[in-house]
Amino acid sequence: MMSFRRLILLAVACLNDIDAWAACSRPIIVPASQIGMMVSISKDGGHVSGIYPDLLRTYGGTAGCTFLFPVIPRLRAEKMVEAGRADVFLGAVQLPTRDAWGGM
Repeated sequence: MMSFRRLILLAVACLNDIDAWAACSRPIIVPASQIGMMVSISKDGGHVSGIYPDLLRTYGGTAGCTFLFPVIPRLRAEKMVEAGRADVFLGAVQLPTRDAWGGM
């Protein structure tokens, strides 16, 4: 199991070359579901925070990207990505079925 610190370092390393990314042509849709410290949702559902959203906003904003975080139950979020109605599935674990519809 990967340590929390190592996971954060990996995420930052992946986003480190953000300058090489092209500017986003539209907002990136990232369905949000509560997954501990990685994604937190306020009690009223009006604010999404946590490690993943903060990294996306900080480093994605540098490249001119904006992110929309609709609050959705986890299973529905996976279905949105599978159907092509969302762009990112935070906290996803690699599975053969996800590889098939994710283009991996």
